[in-house]
Amino acid sequence: MGRLKDRFLELIQLAKDSRGPAKLALNEQWKAFQVYVGNVVVAIEQSAAVEILTSLEKKQEALEAAALFYDNYIEKFDLPYVPNIVEPLVDKYIKKIFLILASGSIDATVSTLRQFNVIKKKEVL
Repeated sequence: MGRLKDRFLELIQLAKDSRGPAKLALNEQWKAFQVYVGNVVVAIEQSAAVEILTSLEKKQEALEAAALFYDNYIEKFDLPYVPNIVEPLVDKYIKKIFLILASGSIDATVSTLRQFNVIKKKEVL
């Protein structure tokens, strides 16, 4: 799975390069994440591992990619009225919320890409 992680890091770097030095608002960071999710799902489906991974394992790979994106792309929030000593704890919960939302985004992206035949539909046995 190391090749997939390398691909995910490449995708994050592409997103950073397209952003440039500008600070992005949260909605712009979320939009960049949505584009990233689409690319991650396609990368997983096009990888050699696609034949051996279950749907659940593919989703787990995508969630790990989402966590990588959060850690490497999303700018930390400076929360007003929250003491600096408490901010790391709050940041941890913000990341958890982000990953909960990311899970739904991954599911929606997979459904959309299947609907438009970008990735293979599940085979019913």
